[in-house]
Amino acid sequence: KRIMTRPSLLLLVLAYVGFISLGLPDAVAGVAWPSVRQAFGGLPQAGLGALVACAGAGYVVSSLMAARVIHALGVGGLLAASTALVTLAQSGFAASALWPLFVACAFVAGLGSGSIDTGLNGYATRHFSLRHMNWLHACYSLGASGGPLIMIAVLTQGYSWRVGYVV
Repeated sequence: KRIMTRPSLLLLVLAYVGFISLGLPDAVAGVAWPSVRQAFGGLPQAGLGALVACAGAGYVVSSLMAARVIHALGVGGLLAASTALVTLAQSGFAASALWPLFVACAFVAGLGSGSIDTGLNGYATRHFSLRHMNWLHACYSLGASGGPLIMIAVLTQGYSWRVGYVV
């Protein structure tokens, strides 16, 4: 059931920023992969597939559990915990010295991203107009385009891919 209330400007801005942030890390792995692959001793190309599969598995698990977590923590609690997971995962990517740890961080990133996506979409569906839903998803696209651009900028300036994950 849609509850059509007029959202506050602050709430809309936070939702838009949330969707930009959700998109930022999603396409970075492909840009960083050649450097990551080399840093972990010349991994086979299939390593990227393992990374994407683990992130996808985390995303699915958290999406399926989001309703229970929202019931327990509320939408705000879910978003705070999920943001912490994504931050932890990005920090883990930057600090990982071992490939299995890097892959585990992909799973954690998927857990956080899936919950953020499910929580924000569910909330927005009930409280925002279709126009705002469209703008939210446009904001996701900005983030998904911006993340690789940030990584490219970091790499072309001669910094490590690890710095790109920190940024």
